[in-house]
Amino acid sequence: MSSKKPPKPKHHFVVDEDLGSSYWKILNQDDRFVTDRFETHWAPGTHDRLWIPQIAERGLIVITHDGKIRRQHRDVVVAYGARLIIVTGHSDFQGQARAFRDSWHKIDRFINKHSAPFIARFTKPSGKTLKKLKPVGNIVLSREFRT
Repeated sequence: MSSKKPPKPKHHFVVDEDLGSSYWKILNQDDRFVTDRFETHWAPGTHDRLWIPQIAERGLIVITHDGKIRRQHRDVVVAYGARLIIVTGHSDFQGQARAFRDSWHKIDRFINKHSAPFIARFTKPSGKTLKKLKPVGNIVLSREFRT
């Protein structure tokens, strides 16, 4: 009897330092995700304009909670063809990480559908929306990238 191996992950993510190590740990426990911590590649506090070009060159996708990137550094994202997913909301990061992990199929489809550059927003459902989407969240293009 042969056991079927899980598919090899197609996407390589970097969890930004603003989400903390618990976010990375939750995603890293799931074989569908290849994840690195921001600190694996850059020193803490490295300016966005320095690391955004490097993530694009390496083909990495950043998961961040830093919403200012889409307003302040859109030009760098576009110029270098970067891919960023901004986790929105103020709930606990562990809950957001579990929602992100449980939304794998939506995230995978989104990344396959949208070529770089992009900035996307990932939202964890709450209240009435949680009952409709349970247990997964939602991912959409940031309005600056919609046509």
